[in-house]
Amino acid sequence: MKTQKLSKSENEIVKIALGAVMLNRVDTKAISSSVGCALLAGSGRIYAGANIKNLSSSPTSICAETAAIASMFAAGERRIKFIAAVHMPDRKSGKWEVLQPCGACRHIIGEFGNPWIAISKAKKARLADLYPLPVRKK
Repeated sequence: MKTQKLSKSENEIVKIALGAVMLNRVDTKAISSSVGCALLAGSGRIYAGANIKNLSSSPTSICAETAAIASMFAAGERRIKFIAAVHMPDRKSGKWEVLQPCGACRHIIGEFGNPWIAISKAKKARLADLYPLPVRKK
């Protein structure tokens, strides 16, 4: 897999993703949120989102990437240049990690191009390297 270092502007997007999880970090009896996402759209605008984990019914949960993409889509954008998701297990420790998107998110991201994806705090890869044989309509 070909990887590259994150640029300064991409590191800023990772920080925005971290801000999204810090703002929305919650654990209640009904929901949990520990993942934030930010993406750079084709226009140059940045969109953010946070996951919503429904503790009583996981299939109805929303990934942070999906939330950010929905925000971008609602604004009329259709192309992703770069996307990053971060996980913060708990607010007290301040520890966090970059998350690679799950398979469902990789599929959704693929509908909006072949963007760069943060795969660690320092590196990125193209979606096609992470999701080499996407399901496509004929």
